[in-house]
Amino acid sequence: MDTSEIVEELWAREQIRDCLYRYCRGIDRYDVDLVRGCYHEDAIDEHGVFNGGLEGFIELVHQFRGPASEYGIMQHVVTNTLIERDGDSAHVESYLYNVLVGRDPDASLPDILFGGRFVDRFEKRAGRWAIAHRRLVYDYSRVDPPTAKMWDQWADRDILLGRPDAADPLYSTGSAR
Repeated sequence: MDTSEIVEELWAREQIRDCLYRYCRGIDRYDVDLVRGCYHEDAIDEHGVFNGGLEGFIELVHQFRGPASEYGIMQHVVTNTLIERDGDSAHVESYLYNVLVGRDPDASLPDILFGGRFVDRFEKRAGRWAIAHRRLVYDYSRVDPPTAKMWDQWADRDILLGRPDAADPLYSTGSAR
């Protein structure tokens, strides 16, 4: 490879990784526009609980992340990302660790932890890398009784708490897009 091909390869990989991270932020902060921007309009998402097009997946996001959802905290951690690029498409496997914690600590909804992988096909269209097809592979899960949070004993003014919506401290810093 010559220098321009190396730069193109590295730039494609960085855009793909950035898209994966934006997806996690969008889901975890219930930022539907950010999630939608990670997919091409005709994308297919196979999440197990939902298999279909982008608009149906967005409805699933509302169900699991919206104000009526029983789960208030969701945290996606993506790691071990392997990108196999071929021109304007790339096959991408990313390990996923996901935690779901109930919104109401008195509802005795279990804490859920699961590990799996995103198996994605990314495509570059009109200069933009985005998900064209996603399959979520479930590798393991764990369900635990709800636990008290260590910060429940501290006054609100003492710590900065994350929020599952646009009231998260991230958005007040102006760094979120």
